[in-house]
Amino acid sequence: MFTIQKSALEEPEIHEKVVRGPNGRKRLVRKKITHFPHIDVHMEDGTVRVDELCGVDVAFKESGRYPRCALILIRKVFGRYMEDGVIPDREGFVQ
Repeated sequence: MFTIQKSALEEPEIHEKVVRGPNGRKRLVRKKITHFPHIDVHMEDGTVRVDELCGVDVAFKESGRYPRCALILIRKVFGRYMEDGVIPDREGFVQ
């Protein structure tokens, strides 16, 4: 289990430009540029917090590293928020 504060979530950059099509008409083209924030920085300042560890991540916590499974899920949540603009209800991964 982990907690992400809303202030840690970032919006994608949207670039707009006017392009002339093959028929001579102008149209507006929007391009969404996604990026992934540094999760380590957010974990250090407390905006992203791991509440409970799974059995696999307990070994990582004892070694002083960030929990691996939680980081993968947090990255997926950040990525889905960048793509869709909403926080996903469920997220998972298969190794």
